[in-house]
Amino acid sequence: MREGSRDRLSARAAVSGTSASGVFEGPIGSSHRGSWLVSVRKSYLDWLVRQIDPEVSSAIGFVDAQAKLVYDLTPSQQVQFLAIAGDAQYKDVEASSANDLKTAVSRSMLGSAYWRYLHPKAVFSQRVSFIGNDFINKGSVGQRMAEGHTDQLIWRSDLIRPLARGWTFEGGLRYEYLNRTDTARKFAASGPGSVRVTAERSGSTEPSTAAGWTQVSWSGTKSAMTAGVRGTDRTSAKHRVLPWVLAEHTFGSTTIRGSAGRSSQLIDPLVATPEPARIPETAFSYDASIDQPLGHGIRAQATGFYRTESDVLRRTGEDRIDPVTGKRIVESVFPTFAPTLTGTSQGIDLLLIRQAPAGLSGWIGYTWAHSRYHDEKTGEDFDGDFDQRHTLNVFAQYRLSYRMTVSAKFRTGSNFPLVGYFAETTDPEVFKLSTLRNQARLPVYARLDVRANRTFTWSQKRLTLFVEALNVYGRSNVRFAAPGVNVRTGQAFGLFDTLFPFVPSAGVLLEF
Repeated sequence: MREGSRDRLSARAAVSGTSASGVFEGPIGSSHRGSWLVSVRKSYLDWLVRQIDPEVSSAIGFVDAQAKLVYDLTPSQQVQFLAIAGDAQYKDVEASSANDLKTAVSRSMLGSAYWRYLHPKAVFSQRVSFIGNDFINKGSVGQRMAEGHTDQLIWRSDLIRPLARGWTFEGGLRYEYLNRTDTARKFAASGPGSVRVTAERSGSTEPSTAAGWTQVSWSGTKSAMTAGVRGTDRTSAKHRVLPWVLAEHTFGSTTIRGSAGRSSQLIDPLVATPEPARIPETAFSYDASIDQPLGHGIRAQATGFYRTESDVLRRTGEDRIDPVTGKRIVESVFPTFAPTLTGTSQGIDLLLIRQAPAGLSGWIGYTWAHSRYHDEKTGEDFDGDFDQRHTLNVFAQYRLSYRMTVSAKFRTGSNFPLVGYFAETTDPEVFKLSTLRNQARLPVYARLDVRANRTFTWSQKRLTLFVEALNVYGRSNVRFAAPGVNVRTGQAFGLFDTLFPFVPSAGVLLEF
């Protein structure tokens, strides 16, 4: 998203075993009053993964391009134009049943025009953007399982005005118009290699959303504070006023920070609910942290956070066992939702960082967190769909010389629940429908990636050779998939999708 170079024409091209990309940029005119930048990326990691491990049946590939133009009309006025377009494709070579997803294609584009005016006492800007998206999902015999189109037109205006003695005022307005249509279908087999439609749901919406915000900031030699408020109104939703405050203070070399605020998420107007969902999901968040230098470029940081949520959507028509009758309740043909959840999320982040121009640098981060929800209508209590109690991330880089570095990244987590009503059996690989939600979990996730770079420079050119390996020890990590259920036994199948295996790669980066 940066501006292009105003100094000279330059290019950057990279090719590896998983992707290829190019960035080209340069100044505009002899006076260098502007710049241009064009970039293109193509990923073929999906193809490579399938060659290495044919058991990985599903994968995603993408290609995208970007162009940005910046020009100074006068010393105080600047215009920018930005365009981004991309195409993402999903494939599952093992899709076979009437409602298995075999291919999914999503095409998106964004165009934006920006104007900024620098006044001696303020900065004023205007931006107009357009976003368009088309998607289509197809099944095992090419049937159109889902398709849709979205257009968004967005206008935004911002004002920044410095005030006296470290005070700054910021404010803005935003307006968005959305036009969206979606269609989803369910099928049943009608013969060898053919299917028929058994259910269809279509919808369209054209809401508009207006928002305004303001905040005041103060910064001193050892302290800083920001307080603000935002108001949002949508034609199909209830108005919300959202305040926030952030502050920090340094005692010697120790910095303490804290914040509190209210936030909301407007519900997708096409989500199926028992009645129009006019009340947005709302949360109150609080956090506090301490940052302490330890010497020799090492810094430690600890952050605690707590959040309460209300009117959160949950799916109401899930496959499950009735706790009273013991009989199976079959899921609805199409997903339905209701804003019946209240809940809390809390945890702590611990971070140790070493920054050094030579030798060893990197960081170690650990998070403990817990998300828990209560359904006000059914009385159920369960962990959040993305609840992960333990997460560890380690990154280390060693600079052997100014031309060569080696690095490694390790991440592991206790993983998320199997979303829905599933329970383990005596066989740890077999699950059945249950009366309790989110009680079973995915296996522990762990992955190690390594990389080495060697750079060669001459004149105004630089060549970097690199080798890397993803998932070095070939662990079979999995993610939750849309499962099926045996009607007679209640046994769930197809709960897991295998993530990518050990993937070696090498490449070259040329800058000139």
